Amino acid sequence: MYKKLKLTTISELIKNIYCSLSVIIIGCASAYAVEFNKDLIEAEDRENVNLSQFETDGQLPVGKYSLSTLINNKRTPIHLDLQWVLIDNQTAVCVTPEQLTLLGFTDEFIEKLSKT
Repeated sequence: MYKKLKLTTISELIKNIYCSLSVIIIGCASAYAVEFNKDLIEAEDRENVNLSQFETDGQLPVGKYSLSTLINNKRTPIHLDLQWVLIDNQTAVCVTPEQLTLLGFTDEFIEKLSKT
């Protein structure tokens, strides 16, 4: 159903996008310390949100996550549902070329990914 890509390609890029755009779902590369900003979570009672499931070194648990982006503290119309799967004992994101285009990746880059 989905093409298996190297984790160092698209999964790491998506994780870096999460961090750099200050989005609701945050995943950073395992080489960096992870700190979560609960202010980014849309919930009435942010203090009671349990983020421990996201503490695995640089990995999001397997599942479906909604991605909403904020640029300069303003919500963009971009909203994606991303599926994270387990490949070789690490989580990886499954994305379509259309989703990558919405996130601003060039056709050339997307084409290069499909060849790896």
